[in-house]
Amino acid sequence: MSKEAKTFPRAKNPPAISELCKALRILAKKKLRGHDSEIVLAAVQELRRIEKVRRDLTFLGDELAEIERLHERALASYPGETGETDLVMCTMALNSVCDFLSVLVPCHNLTLLRDGLQVLLADRATPAMFHPLNRPKGRPVDAPSIMAAKGILAGMMHVQQLAGMSRENAAKWIIKNISPTLATRISGKPLTPRMIEEWLDRYGGAFPGNNPGGKSYQVWSRGEPVSPAKFRNITEKIARIFPVRKPR
Repeated sequence: MSKEAKTFPRAKNPPAISELCKALRILAKKKLRGHDSEIVLAAVQELRRIEKVRRDLTFLGDELAEIERLHERALASYPGETGETDLVMCTMALNSVCDFLSVLVPCHNLTLLRDGLQVLLADRATPAMFHPLNRPKGRPVDAPSIMAAKGILAGMMHVQQLAGMSRENAAKWIIKNISPTLATRISGKPLTPRMIEEWLDRYGGAFPGNNPGGKSYQVWSRGEPVSPAKFRNITEKIARIFPVRKPR
């Protein structure tokens, strides 16, 4: 995307369709009779429909141009949140297009795409259409916020290992001291040490993934060891940003 917001070209001096319609109606009433008059009046109705579509299209162009400008400003203000910004602005643009098409040629496929993006914005489970094509069957994909929380726990487990705990004991320490509220909101099953180890393997290591879990791991794995009470307090605060988990 260029630094300057995109604009949508318009025709110079567009024909005055409303004036043309008025002239044709006068012609049909005063100069024409019977079938010829009906043809001209039908043409007038069609021209009016075209005029409305053109007005709506101009309005859509103005909306899309404004969204482009908002997008540019948001990227400049929050350079570290490119993914979230792109998602919000693309959803807004698609929503405008769907509204425009809804009275002309409703498109179920575009509506599905728009609704799927809105689900992502609501931070719920990723819609099926956005799952990787090679995703193992039966394994649900976590919402970005859930991945981030798991990455945090993996990072804090790593910190405990650096402080001298074994891999097994560090995972057990996480399970023993985590906020029960967070535990129930990030997993549909009771947490186990093996799950924490799995998250460490998935989001940690020398090359964390470029996803919310990997990014959270990179931040929290560089911290200092904390006491069980402080860990409980931290995870309780994290739990507050999550809604009550609903069964899939």
